[in-house]
This record gives sequence, C-alpha cells and structure tokens, in this order.
Amino acid sequence: WASGFRGTQPFQKIGEAYRVGTNLFALRALPAAFGAALPPLLFSLARQLGCSSASSLLVGCLVLLDGATLVESRLLLTDSSLFL
Repeated sequence: WASGFRGTQPFQKIGEAYRVGTNLFALRALPAAFGAALPPLLFSLARQLGCSSASSLLVGCLVLLDGATLVESRLLLTDSSLFL
C-alpha cells in the first residue's frame, strides 16, 4: 500500500522477478526500519521491567545477533513488523 505494491502478481514460479516499476526500496524500507528499532526497544523494555543495565544490554544484543530476526528484517519479508 505505502510503496505502491498491489499484490496482484501471481508468482507462479519460485524466484520470479517483480513487475517493472515495483519500488523494491520502499518494500524493504519498512521491515528494515522495524528490524533496526527492535534491539533498542527491547533494551528499553527490559529496563522498564526492572532488569539491570547488563542484562538489558544482553537482551538487546541477543535480538541484534538473532539469525531469524536478521533474515526477517533485512529481506523483503513482512513478519518483522509483527515483532513490534
């Protein structure tokens, strides 16, 4: 919606290219922004829940280094917004 993607392409074959004119940067910007915001937000949440600075930093670093979160937020996948 925000990037102009209509979702009408059938993707009959795996790896099929997007239609000409699809703004891939806009499709990747929102998941990347959510993925970049996730470690500081979880650090802040851990601090609000009463964790020490060291354990809050550990929470942020674990999310930062999590492979699934990296894949979800850096590729053209929409599930990273569900983490927030």
